Amino acid sequence: MTHVHTTNSTVQDVTSTAPIQAALAQRNLLPEKHIVDAGYIDAELLASSVTEHGVNLIGPTRENRSWQARASTGYAASHFQIDWDHCQVTCPQGATTRGWYPTVNRFGTLEIIIQFDREVCAMCAVRSLCTKAKGGRRVVIQPLEKHEALRLAREYATSQEWQALYHQRAGIEGTLSQGTRALGLRRTRYRGLRKTALQHAATGAAINVLRAVRWLDGDKPGRTRVSRFSQLALPA
Repeated sequence: MTHVHTTNSTVQDVTSTAPIQAALAQRNLLPEKHIVDAGYIDAELLASSVTEHGVNLIGPTRENRSWQARASTGYAASHFQIDWDHCQVTCPQGATTRGWYPTVNRFGTLEIIIQFDREVCAMCAVRSLCTKAKGGRRVVIQPLEKHEALRLAREYATSQEWQALYHQRAGIEGTLSQGTRALGLRRTRYRGLRKTALQHAATGAAINVLRAVRWLDGDKPGRTRVSRFSQLALPA
């Protein structure tokens, strides 16, 4: 363990990724690949991790929850061709729009609203695959760097290389389990964030000491734990 980050329970996980990377950068301990779960990743972090620290953030990205994407037969935002230089978008049927409106959403994040003309969409033969709205199709995208970072991450997540890499999170979860089961990490012994952070730092140091001692004793890390039920299927 190289760093411990303690927050109040109400803090969202995604807000902790950047401070953790900044703290590791100050101590020259940044990893080449930062493997996280879905709570610690978004499009902005995918882009900023590379540009600010040269770190590849690896983890499950949020799925496109539009009905077009979930149906797998409709035209999701990924099916539209984007001309970033000229701020225009072409739909899968070849219609082009210049309805390009940068705006700030309710979360304070910059996004771009793409609006197709009502008349253009009304004449489309496959309108039912694209929109259920009475007006023209509306597509919301993120700025270029975040859009491309998210697109590439989603493509990478479908590869066997990504699957093999993400399996390493089992070791991370094992470390959390050790802290919880053996060292009482789930319950704080103190009141206040500073005292609790000190407890967490001590717990992290204790885990490192325990593992170092076991390694020197010849107790090398074993395979991922196999449940008792699964052990019945193993050869004798």
